[in-house]
Amino acid sequence: MDTLVLGAAALIPVLVLMIFIYIKDPHEKEPIGLLVKIFFLGMLSCIPAAIYENIGQDILGDIGFSQRDRIYWIITAYGIVALAEESVKYAALKLSTWKNKNFNYRFDGIVYAVFASLGFAALENVLYVFESGFNTAIARALLSVPGHCNFGIFMGYFYGQAKYREAVGDYTGCVMKRRTGLLVAILFHGTYDCLLFLYSAMHEGIYIVSFIIFVVVLDIMALVRVHRSSKEEFHRTLATDDIFVTPVMSGAPQYPYQQSPYDQNYGSQYYGGDQYGQQYQQPYGRQYGQPYQQQYQSPYAGTSYAGAYRTPQDQTSYNTIFCNYCGTSCKRQSFYCTTCGRPLYRM
Repeated sequence: MDTLVLGAAALIPVLVLMIFIYIKDPHEKEPIGLLVKIFFLGMLSCIPAAIYENIGQDILGDIGFSQRDRIYWIITAYGIVALAEESVKYAALKLSTWKNKNFNYRFDGIVYAVFASLGFAALENVLYVFESGFNTAIARALLSVPGHCNFGIFMGYFYGQAKYREAVGDYTGCVMKRRTGLLVAILFHGTYDCLLFLYSAMHEGIYIVSFIIFVVVLDIMALVRVHRSSKEEFHRTLATDDIFVTPVMSGAPQYPYQQSPYDQNYGSQYYGGDQYGQQYQQPYGRQYGQPYQQQYQSPYAGTSYAGAYRTPQDQTSYNTIFCNYCGTSCKRQSFYCTTCGRPLYRM
């Protein structure tokens, strides 16, 4: 019975946080099988992390660093524990999700990274709780497990941005975003551990006060980041920073084009790449680029398009983009096709 209680105390906080992040996904819920795979790879990543941490601490002792020195705990926190744990979680995350066709929204990066982080936290929590008892379970449920979740949120935010950069052809930006996500997670994790290690070694109140403030601020930042990322899943003409994004093939609002000599032939037709394909996409883009941009692309420029809708069918058409490779209808917020996995917004 005690075993069941301890096991539940170790795993329930992990389960609660996974459900929270899963619910916050604003578009397509990720396949359960994929999430389970990420979670277990996160658990397995504990093994190489533990090996690296043991070797790293032995090396510090061998080269003359003492546990009575602050520098020892600073190096241990940032250069050994945080570096090892966040790196192996990132490796598990990238191996299991980067090439997966379900990774087609920026918020997916947060979901995947949190599940990898909580997989790591779950095994770590079980080991600590069974070793130290129920009081440790309570402390870790309030601090360590949410901490791993928070590190995963920030890593996943940049990871999702990196995937979007790849989708629009910005490979340099993609690499930079991935590296930024890993670095931010290491810095947050290292600060968390460093303050705890220094308080345990030095018994100075300034460290525990700083730790409490840091944890509260980090929790608030993570919640805000999840909320904003859930609400900001959309594309614009100037979508992120300096990238100019235009849909390769999209369903246009159902208004006939009446401004050209072609009115008799095409005036009653819809202007959309899904109907005319490559034959009309380029000539009309060049000949009627400015009117077309004003009439159809104003949503991408950040201008409200709500007043232009006349019917529910128009709203549906605007919210849809068609894959240029397989023709599947996808949501505009998606940047990869859910059927063939090809990019929807590649220049």
